[in-house]
Amino acid sequence: MRNIKDKNFKGDYLNTLESLILRKSIPDDYKSNETSDTDYTDVYKESVNITHIITFIVKFSVDKNQQWGYNHITKIVLCGRFYAGIDCNKLSFMGAYLHFKRRIFLDKPFRTFDEQVEILEKRMHIDSDTKYCLMRYNYYSIINFYKEPFLIDRQKETYITGTHFNEIKSLFLFDRKLRILFFNSLTKLELSLKTLIAYHFSEEYKTEKEPYLNPKNYFLGIGNTKIHSVSYIIKKFKKLRNSGEKDTIKHYLIKDNIPFWIIIHFLSYGDFSIMFSILNRKVQNSIVKSSNDLYKIEYNQVCFLNERFIETFLKVSTNFRNAAGHNEKFYSFTAKDSIVNLLNDGTNRQKLYSIYGGLKIFLPKKDYDLLTEEIKEVISDLENQLKVIDINIILKSMDFPKNWHKKERLQDSNEEISEYNKI
Repeated sequence: MRNIKDKNFKGDYLNTLESLILRKSIPDDYKSNETSDTDYTDVYKESVNITHIITFIVKFSVDKNQQWGYNHITKIVLCGRFYAGIDCNKLSFMGAYLHFKRRIFLDKPFRTFDEQVEILEKRMHIDSDTKYCLMRYNYYSIINFYKEPFLIDRQKETYITGTHFNEIKSLFLFDRKLRILFFNSLTKLELSLKTLIAYHFSEEYKTEKEPYLNPKNYFLGIGNTKIHSVSYIIKKFKKLRNSGEKDTIKHYLIKDNIPFWIIIHFLSYGDFSIMFSILNRKVQNSIVKSSNDLYKIEYNQVCFLNERFIETFLKVSTNFRNAAGHNEKFYSFTAKDSIVNLLNDGTNRQKLYSIYGGLKIFLPKKDYDLLTEEIKEVISDLENQLKVIDINIILKSMDFPKNWHKKERLQDSNEEISEYNKI
């Protein structure tokens, strides 16, 4: 009997199922119709339906509290030609099965653009530009990503009466504009903080040659909890240094001493976020002080920032920047991590509004004011396009206050910074 854990195993499903049966045996209650519509005594017949086999395995594994990964399932069930090609080892057995079933048995057939238009016409209003829009932007990118606020029954995909395709398209275009605005603003933040990190780190270790390669110059964490992050960042710097791919680095490589303020420029947003978290406390405090000083210059107000806020803000904003860079649905995006909230004011520190609020601390006032006006403009434009839903449904998904775009922004108001200027 072949081993079902064998990586090279691609036997026919009957032998595979027999391997499973001999290994775990079928419970008696699966052999009657009392607990299932399927009579699992048919599993030995050559005409057995592969869907029945999967159903059996799912029921069996759930009852036995098994947690088989996706690759394991594919070996149990014929999976040479039905393999979906996705690693789901971290999913539960049921989750992996449902994914498998969607990918293999429930995949929708190819539809022409005209057929896509016909499907939409049965569900909502369309016009002569609908087909062109589908050709330009893709059915999936518009409908599947942005239909949610317009649905009254998700399972049946029933839309609010009067919904027009152009409303969903408007939400799609709004989200694209929003991604661009925040991506650009986070890029400005990246340059500003990289400048402060480079300055204060170099100031602290000015007597050392390439101090960013020395693990002693980083905070390893209590009980060495951050040692892997330190190792990761140093490896990144070594790779940048030794590759010689960047012209600027290549120039300094001849001198065998690449300044930190040169090499940090080539760290990704996520990597420089990690780097801030492993800087020693003295360097972090210097960066915090400079950030507070810059804020005071811009707003003539004190902002009691701390290193924990910067660390968590960078971590969360990395999630948003990646979402923007990969064209994910952005307006309702929820980060995996959370920005520290010392005021305990109940705001959701994983949503877009907290990113918007935090940017005020790091951007020049004129840039932040411009961002504010641009966000208000795109929200107002969307509101003018929406007919069957209220704009506040979208604002709520962004965690923005109700009718935020209609409120006058007072230059010296503490309202928008109340949750930050005490941190």
